[in-house]
Amino acid sequence: MNFNEHSELAGKHSRLSPSNNSWVNYDADTLVQRRIGEIRKYMGTELHNFACGNIRAYESYDEENLDDVRKGFRNFMRGRYPLDQDKTAPLCYSALDNIRYIPDESWMSVAQFINDGCQYKMNSEQPLWYSDNAFGTADAISFYRNKLRIHDLKTGDIQAKMLQLEIYAALFCLEYRKQPDQIKIELAIYQFGEITKETADPKDIHDLMDLIVEDDRILNTMSLDGGNNDA
Repeated sequence: MNFNEHSELAGKHSRLSPSNNSWVNYDADTLVQRRIGEIRKYMGTELHNFACGNIRAYESYDEENLDDVRKGFRNFMRGRYPLDQDKTAPLCYSALDNIRYIPDESWMSVAQFINDGCQYKMNSEQPLWYSDNAFGTADAISFYRNKLRIHDLKTGDIQAKMLQLEIYAALFCLEYRKQPDQIKIELAIYQFGEITKETADPKDIHDLMDLIVEDDRILNTMSLDGGNNDA
């Protein structure tokens, strides 16, 4: 038998996959909610790109007018995926259609995140590097007058934790040779239309710095062949 090649499926993944088969136990509502979750994850990436561009351009929004934020996002997507090009138009139309799945609270978080990023003149999507084993990208960060600010935008449904931001702070201190007990560190999470702020404990940041250094050392002692050095 000559099987169909389906070369157009290369690199794609099926939502009703035989290998990832948990969907067989879903009812219709669960299937829909899972799909909405996928859409919101994709849209979360685009919202981060949108927020990053606005912070870099110092373009803020009226937090009392979420329609203005949505309009700004639509314009951003039209610029990112031009409608007059065959390859990008479907991506733009898809994103514009998916706006309806983003709740008001997330749009509020986006506006708050952008506005504070502009106010504090923060760097957006800033890489922080200690080694090839230990690095990450902060959504927004600034260091001014001995005060480190790290802001994180979350558009998903799972409650975010400060640990991620504490690790960013540890990476910053390692890369720029700062002592946590000699600077002020303010961390903020933007999620569910609310801002959760916390002043980092210098000891916690110090402990994370030590852990990063030690774990990086351990990883660097491991060979690519799993420790077997026999020729």
